[in-house]
Amino acid sequence: MSHFYAEVQGARGLASRTGNSGMWAHVRGWDIGAYVELSYEPPRDPWDKGRDIVRVFRTNGSNGYKRELIAEFSTESES
Repeated sequence: MSHFYAEVQGARGLASRTGNSGMWAHVRGWDIGAYVELSYEPPRDPWDKGRDIVRVFRTNGSNGYKRELIAEFSTESES
């Protein structure tokens, strides 16, 4: 079983992807978009389980390459 799972819906239907080390997606129009990155941070201590981290960036879409971090959140470490 995969650690991460993603879905996207477009004109050609629904598509899904799975991953274990992380995943990213860039959904965009011509001048604006969102780049979302999901990754796993390994434990820092032997008794920690690590955590999943989500980062959301605002982009210039297809009209240029610029990313601005607008949100970051994660699962809490479980002891």
